[in-house]
Amino acid sequence: MAKIVTSPAADKRASAREGFITAAVSDYGAAKVYALQCLEDFGPEFWLKDSKGYAQWETERDTLRDGLKAKDHSNPRQVIRRLIATAQGNKGRGTGEVRDLCVRAEKDIGKIYTAFRREEKTEGGLSTKEKAWLLSIAKALADNGVDLNALIPKTKTK
Repeated sequence: MAKIVTSPAADKRASAREGFITAAVSDYGAAKVYALQCLEDFGPEFWLKDSKGYAQWETERDTLRDGLKAKDHSNPRQVIRRLIATAQGNKGRGTGEVRDLCVRAEKDIGKIYTAFRREEKTEGGLSTKEKAWLLSIAKALADNGVDLNALIPKTKTK
């Protein structure tokens, strides 16, 4: 049986990796527990200014920020955002709004379509390749029931 030889650097790296994994798991668990406690204490959507528990949350948030700064955390706001995301239950998507992928595709691809249409109206117009792209994008949107006329911004008439 062959003997496995490791270097001191590999051992240090493995130890650092294990520490990082342990911290990541415990950080998520701690965030989850803290978020649930905040929801219980301050009510649903406590992070919104017009919620009933916002005034209490402000005090708690300031205490949390001060504690993080005392431990020399480089970005307390990031931790607070992660805590709120955990409370929202969507693990870091920010606003809490989870968009359907098809709705997102329609909006994002629609923006590209309107960019091509704007460029089409310029003095230089579109190249052959750009025209092909525009037609392909328009077909994909139309095939999925998107009203192409609704995507074009209305211009004011004098």
